[in-house]
Amino acid sequence: MKKLFLSVAALFAVCIVSAQEGVVASYNKGAEMLQSKNYPEAAKLFQKVIDEGMASEDATELNCVETAKKYLPTCYQGMGTRAAAQGNYDEAIANLSKAAEVAELYGNVAALKKANTILAKVYQAQGGTAFNNKDYAAAAEIFAKGYAADPKNTQMALWLGTCYCELKDYDKGMEILEKVAGMQGPKFEADAAEANRLLTLYTNNRVAELQTANDQDGIIAMADKMLEQNPANALAQKIRLQAYLTKKDYAKVIELGEAAAAAQPDETEKSDVYFILGAAYNAKEMKPQAIEALKKVTAGRTEIGCRVEQIIAEYDTGSRKPSRVSGFLFVLQRPEREGRFSCKTLSVIFFREKSCRKRPPDTSDPFPHPVRQRKTAERCVQRRFSSAIGTAAPLL
Repeated sequence: MKKLFLSVAALFAVCIVSAQEGVVASYNKGAEMLQSKNYPEAAKLFQKVIDEGMASEDATELNCVETAKKYLPTCYQGMGTRAAAQGNYDEAIANLSKAAEVAELYGNVAALKKANTILAKVYQAQGGTAFNNKDYAAAAEIFAKGYAADPKNTQMALWLGTCYCELKDYDKGMEILEKVAGMQGPKFEADAAEANRLLTLYTNNRVAELQTANDQDGIIAMADKMLEQNPANALAQKIRLQAYLTKKDYAKVIELGEAAAAAQPDETEKSDVYFILGAAYNAKEMKPQAIEALKKVTAGRTEIGCRVEQIIAEYDTGSRKPSRVSGFLFVLQRPEREGRFSCKTLSVIFFREKSCRKRPPDTSDPFPHPVRQRKTAERCVQRRFSSAIGTAAPLL
């Protein structure tokens, strides 16, 4: 925190040094106390100048009153910073809050901003212990006060947003993180990037919770709320699209797909959206549109995905059966980033083949006996598809 340097000459310039008793004498004494950093005594004297000189008609006394108003917030700020340095956060908060109060009362905008900036840092330090101990409820209560004092303290805002999200209050947390992510300028660049990372993390966590509950409408509602705050939110558009696909609302996927793809920040994310869009077209038996969508999948693909252009080309020329292409399109809906497939995806591949149509009992897990069934599926997949993709995809 910046130290306060005041010139004795500057403090005394507004009032002629004289033996006069009253307002001027109190002001001069207060100036001496401020210069010697006796902030409590200086505050008392400046307040006395204001109280006794407000009704004066003397120009010199009125000048002293106006200058006392200017320096009174400085006195409380000095007391606050000193207490904070000693770890007396409650005392620091009381004095800095008083500094902000008198600064606002007397229209001192610069002093108000400075007092609130320091006040927010004190709240940040006070809440840091609870945050590090993962006592998110206690930390959030403290950080919220600091955030109210200075919303541009982006480091504390990140911590506050994290607290709310850890407490499962995603709406509050993401609202704050969205604001940090939207901060412009080099000063905020690192914190804005961190806010985007946290938004992705907690959005995915919330989506996973809702998916576990099979609450696709909840995912859509969450995404819609995120888009109300930021209509350009690429992640919200993507998860909403996936939820509509899971609901088999293919018309809605097709309606929103191109806009969602255009909003994505990189080719990997665009490719994910085009996978979803291609799957919706395929489900609607709109094969040409499915092909066009899947042609735009250019990143983040599995080994099977990397040969999609060949499969599409063969389908276009009529040399590949539509049923086989349909199976491949289904696989492309659920690629794993490292070229691997889950048991559920293997089940889809396994049972799409005409020679392997016999399904296991109708359970939530396509493979009730994962180890045995997985090996069977792996052999089937490698045997049936290796000629099409040129190499067997690594399987779990």
